[in-house]
Amino acid sequence: MEGFGFFAGHLYKLERMEEWNCNTFTIDGVRMHACKGKSPLTDAKMKIDALKVGKRMKVLDICTGLGYTAIEARKRGAKVISIEKDENVLELMKHNEASEGLFGGEIEIVMGDAFEKVLEFEADSFERIMLDPPTFKFAPLLYSGEFYRRLFRVLKKGGILLHYTGGVGGKYRGKDIQKGVMNRLREAGFMGVCKLSQIACVRAEKI
Repeated sequence: MEGFGFFAGHLYKLERMEEWNCNTFTIDGVRMHACKGKSPLTDAKMKIDALKVGKRMKVLDICTGLGYTAIEARKRGAKVISIEKDENVLELMKHNEASEGLFGGEIEIVMGDAFEKVLEFEADSFERIMLDPPTFKFAPLLYSGEFYRRLFRVLKKGGILLHYTGGVGGKYRGKDIQKGVMNRLREAGFMGVCKLSQIACVRAEKI
């Protein structure tokens, strides 16, 4: 539903992107998708391409949003579990046509704080992890070394983590966010940590 929105402590709204014929969403006017030069749907496909998602893989998608990456992973034949903390975002999903794939029973949505929810999964549960958190300012725990260690535990050997970090060189209180992410991932045990600038992500592997 184009332009659907409501206030629940913050202003949540679907925003139509006519040039891409799809919606992004905003919280207090801040866009929650990377929309520069490509649609959110194209961006999701590029991320899932980078993750090399294939049939019968088990994928953990963290911070569902409108579900575009989760849906794309499911289209590739993966089994997808997606974690979303904000129930208000779930309400936006229900009013967004391109999110319909979340509600057919093929994708499991887990409501709750990902920092805690990942503790409920067994070790070596997933071949792929897609981490697309809010900015560091709003979700610092999802950028923490402790969280990365928890993700390392649930990722299978040979698995890949893709971590959206936003614009390269982005800083918060004078700190280089992406550089800090890469350092903490290495400290958590990940190998092959590298930047994927085209999609503003960091890729890492469990060897």
